[in-house]
Amino acid sequence: MKKVYGNFYIDTFKNLDILIEEKLSKLITNNIKHVINLTECEQLNVNHRVALTRNGIKSLDFFNDSKLHEIKRVPPKYRSTEDISIRHAIRERIVEERSKFLFELSRSTQNILFVCNRNNVLSPLFVCIMMHLRLCDDDVIYSILQDNKIVTTVKNKNDINFYIDKYIKIIYNKLNEISK
Repeated sequence: MKKVYGNFYIDTFKNLDILIEEKLSKLITNNIKHVINLTECEQLNVNHRVALTRNGIKSLDFFNDSKLHEIKRVPPKYRSTEDISIRHAIRERIVEERSKFLFELSRSTQNILFVCNRNNVLSPLFVCIMMHLRLCDDDVIYSILQDNKIVTTVKNKNDINFYIDKYIKIIYNKLNEISK
């Protein structure tokens, strides 16, 4: 588990699974109060949820969509262009639907753990989104993107930059729509 900025932490789903088996010691030590699972196919099971809830930790499978899970199970080289388009559309819809939740989460002072798969693109992406929603200085966000312990490859950095702009626009458009 890595502390990225303020109250935002990142890790992999596999490590979260291990942490839960080890009685949540690192989650409790770091006073984690929210676990946001960003994987598209690995979902929190009953044992995960019970362990987290019993320790006062809220959890959410952010990208919980059956079609998204189905597409994600297909290896990338075998996904059709249509599958890729559908996957992007579903993710954008989910971000839009959860815009208010994301905004409220960005304002939380409680410690939040973002988990995703082993390439760990979505966790730093969502930390950067949280920071944008908090109106953090762009230099701080840029320094996080440069940290190779957080963003491990150039491809990941490029993906994060692309999705930050895309998702921030979706979130702000939805928040403006809600406030009218």
